[in-house]
Amino acid sequence: MNKKSSILRIVLPTLLMLFTCLVNIQAKDHMVQRGMTKDQVMQILGKPDATSFNSYGDRWTYRKSPLLDPDDKFIYISFGRDGKVISYQECIVPSYRGNDAEVYHPVLPPVPQENYPDPYSECQPYALSENAFDFLYGKVKDANFDDDRYTLLEVATLGCWYTCDQCARMMTFFSFDDDKLKALQIMGKHVVDPQNAVIITNKLSFSDSKDKALRMLPR
Repeated sequence: MNKKSSILRIVLPTLLMLFTCLVNIQAKDHMVQRGMTKDQVMQILGKPDATSFNSYGDRWTYRKSPLLDPDDKFIYISFGRDGKVISYQECIVPSYRGNDAEVYHPVLPPVPQENYPDPYSECQPYALSENAFDFLYGKVKDANFDDDRYTLLEVATLGCWYTCDQCARMMTFFSFDDDKLKALQIMGKHVVDPQNAVIITNKLSFSDSKDKALRMLPR
């Protein structure tokens, strides 16, 4: 009886510790939340075992082999272009034994196929805020030459969207229809409210210029 008690005193704390570790590992995995940064994920799960990327963002893969669990768990975390978590997936891969009692593990299971559309392709763009537009407006106004103004607009339009009113206000820096249309050619595809095109066409003098302007806007 004393011998059994001694064994239990040794075994039970060990089993309890292992069980606690297992629970902590599983709970830790599920702490990953949508919107977390890569640094936050690494603080929870550590460095990924594999990484990949595509045109939509990055994917990290973790392989977990919890204590007391014969199966492997693969965790796939996808990040958007902003570097934040957009999806979390788990894949359990059973281990199996051959006739020679050797345990086999697959090297890596197939990556789950995500038939998600590009999360950015259908996002509704937002025009520049008035404060941001006023800043750009001031820079364009202070430029000494039209070519410098076009360059500023080209750089800004790489990441900015405009309202028709904002485009029309930019066009006032140019004297002739052709010059105004050149500015609109830069900004036109990034207009968020083409239904208000009349605000732009009112800045042009000739009907053929107005027609050209309409063709430069999103349909």
